[in-house]
Amino acid sequence: CKGISLLPFNPSESRNNFEKAFELFRIRDDRAGMFLSWPFIVYSTMQEGEDYSLMDNQISLLEDILRENPLFPSEELRDRITMGMFTSLGLRQTYHPDISLWEGRAFELLERSCDQNLCLETGIPLSIYHLWHGNFDRAKLALNILREKTLSPVASTLAIITLKIPEAIYDWLVSASHDSCLGRVSNALKLAEDTGVHIWDHNLLCHIIASSLSSGDMKPVIFMYPDS
Repeated sequence: CKGISLLPFNPSESRNNFEKAFELFRIRDDRAGMFLSWPFIVYSTMQEGEDYSLMDNQISLLEDILRENPLFPSEELRDRITMGMFTSLGLRQTYHPDISLWEGRAFELLERSCDQNLCLETGIPLSIYHLWHGNFDRAKLALNILREKTLSPVASTLAIITLKIPEAIYDWLVSASHDSCLGRVSNALKLAEDTGVHIWDHNLLCHIIASSLSSGDMKPVIFMYPDS
């Protein structure tokens, strides 16, 4: 519970709590506990955004566990592991021989699952992965599904703000929609201000800069950085 509550505000401390929980479950050989805590180690590392090399050890750790026993205690835990494994591979090991396998599982989860927040946690790194690899049709499909998921009132504030990142990337990189990018980022920053969830502010601002450079309209950047 402590790790979950810290995630939107202090992902580094959140990760520390999940790592401690994972080790306790591992000592007890509690596979359900390990499979519940491991994906949040990955997710908090992603939200922290400081050192993705930490995911190398996280990937190896899960592979060792699955090598010993590839079965999952429940479908829910299998889906959680799918989210975490694709996120870590997509952000850190895009050359991994099994990334296509996990990408397929992640997309199937996104289309099937009724867990709104899990779909957002899976679909956001999925769409970003395809955007950076030039698979724009695949990215657009993922984003369309994600937008439907955020219509639910149970979607977390953190997930809704995070979703604006791949949407903003799509705007300036694919559709050249400068105004749309600015609008999305402005709405996300307003929601961050209202809720105190500021961990993605820097990333969102980067996409205003990218959009401005792409369009040649530097007014938004000058507004943000008047002394530059």
